[in-house]
This record gives sequence, C-alpha cells and structure tokens, in this order.
Amino acid sequence: MGEKKRGLRPIETLSKAEREALFQSTHADLKNYHYMNQTTRLLKKEKKEREVDEQLQKKRKEIEEKGAIIEEQHRQFKERQTEIKTKIDKKEPQILMYDRKIKQETDKIKKEDDLIKIKEEEIKRKEEQLGKAEAQLQEIERKIEQYSIYKSFLEEVVRVSEEYEDIPQLMKRYITLKTSKQDQDLNGARVEEATSAEKESYSKIINKMKDDIAEETGKMTLLGNEIDDLNTQITALESKQEDIRKERILRKGITGKIVLAIKNLHSKALKSKQTFAGRKDETEEKPEKLITMLQNIRERFIDLKKITLDVQEYEVSKKVVGSESPYEQEEPSVIRHRPVKKLTNPGHKQNVETNRTNSSLKEEAKNH
Repeated sequence: MGEKKRGLRPIETLSKAEREALFQSTHADLKNYHYMNQTTRLLKKEKKEREVDEQLQKKRKEIEEKGAIIEEQHRQFKERQTEIKTKIDKKEPQILMYDRKIKQETDKIKKEDDLIKIKEEEIKRKEEQLGKAEAQLQEIERKIEQYSIYKSFLEEVVRVSEEYEDIPQLMKRYITLKTSKQDQDLNGARVEEATSAEKESYSKIINKMKDDIAEETGKMTLLGNEIDDLNTQITALESKQEDIRKERILRKGITGKIVLAIKNLHSKALKSKQTFAGRKDETEEKPEKLITMLQNIRERFIDLKKITLDVQEYEVSKKVVGSESPYEQEEPSVIRHRPVKKLTNPGHKQNVETNRTNSSLKEEAKNH
C-alpha cells in the first residue's frame, strides 16, 4: 500500500523544529516574492522611461522642424517687405513729379481762369457797347419813320407851292441818314461777328482745359489706387508679423511648460531614488515605499501625457485657423523687424540627468 498523505494540522500540534522549519521556508518564499515583485516593477519603470524619452525626442524634433518653418516664413516676409519698400522708393520720384505737375497745372488753370474772367468782362463791355449802338440805331430808325411822315407832307407842299429849293436838301438829309443807318448796321454786324468768334475761341480753350484737368484727375486717381493697394499690402504684412510674434510667444510658453514639467519629473525621480537608496532595508518589509515611488513615476507619465495633449490641441487649432500664420498690426505706419531666435533643446540637460537617474536605478536593481 502506498504512503498515506498527511493532511493539514493546526500549528499548535507541530513541534518546535517543525514550526521553525515552516517559518524559515515561508520567510524565504516571501523574500523571493518581494525580490521578484521589485524586479518586475523596475523593469516596467525602465520601459515607461524609455517610452517617455522617445516621446520627448519626437516632440523635440517636431519643435525644431516647426522652428525652421517659422524662420523660413520670416525670411520670406523680410524679402517681401524689402521688395515693397523698393517699389515705394521707386514710385516716390514719380509721385513727387505728379505733385509738381498738379501744382503747375493748378497754377496754370488759375491763371487761365483769371484770363477768362478778364475776357468775359471785355465781352460784357462789348455787348453793352453793342446794345447801346443798337439802341441808337433804333432811335435813328424811329426818327426816320417820323421824318417819312413829313416827307409826304413836304412833297405835297412843294407840289402846291412849287418851291423846289428845299427838296434837294431834304433828299440829301434822307440819304445821309439812310447811309449812316447802313453803316451802323454794318458796324453792329462786325462787332457781333467778332464777339461770336471770341466766344468760340474761349469756349475751345475752356474745353481743352477741362479735358486736361480730367486727364490729370484720372492719373491722380490711378496713383491713389496704387498707393491704397500698397498700404493694404503693408497692413496685411504687419498683421502677419504680429501673428507670428504671438505664435512665437505661445510656442515659448509651451516649451517653458515642457521644461518645467521635465524639471518637476526629474526632481520627483531624484527624490524617489534617494528614498529607495537610503532606506533599502525598510522596503523589504514595507512595500508601501515602492508603491509611493511608482505613484511618482505614474504622475510623471500623466504630466507628460497632458503636455502631449496640449501640443496636439494647439496643432489642431492651428490647422483650423490656417496653414499660414498671419502677421499682426502693431502701428498703422510702422513695420517692426523681430529676429526669429532658433529654438534650442531646453530638455537636453534634463535628459542627461534623467539618463543618469535611469542608470543608477538599474545598478540598484542589479544589487537587489
């Protein structure tokens, strides 16, 4: 028959040697369990730290690439700004020339207006003289009509009285009056013709001046439109420059936040290292210290995850706003140059210290 298996017995029934052997075996099993548990946690922690380092390197590379893009955009902006200034410098002599021409034409138009006023006054005087001459002519015609009544009467008197001595004088007087009337009509026609000719010549001069004024006004309108376009471009470039400045400030804030988070994580890692190295014996009997250290590492990982989410949200908001960052206005007539500083690696020193912390933790794990 086989050996009968022994069942579990109460600890009071065991002998002292059996109880000591059971206690030693249980203590050895518990020690092995603590050792295996610590090794597993250290390996997990190293894995998480490697992942964190890889993510930091990736983010650093992305920030450097974005910094290069911003530098290129700033260079293009400076080139465009130089071109616009060159165009304005080239247009300035032409603008001054147009101003001189406008002033000359304005003075010329003023002189011609004065001359037109003088000529209009002369025409007005001549028209008054013509009116007076026509009034005199009408008066003469009226007198001739009055005298014609007496002509028939005198002819009748002569015929009756047969006194022919005054008839030739009356005929001469009539011929003289008729000749003077014809001369006055001729002079009035000449004056009217000269007046109409002067009016026509002055109207031609005025029309020509109006055409010249309209042409110069069109040129000034075109020049004003070009100046408005240049002002619009300058305003847009100022707006884009201000947007780049704000974007740089935002990036510096994000970079500072990352640096601060790395410093906090590094200080937490150093504190956890000192706690683990200074009280190694206590961790064998109190695993709560290891749990605290792992919680610190977990907080470090959560902080880094939050930073990554903030950067991703910023990228999404940038894509929604637009690929090109606009330049803002600072002042309506001033364009300020801001040199773009190259983005450095703010976490390089922290990475070196983090690597040293990782190596020290590995050595302590080997010692355990």
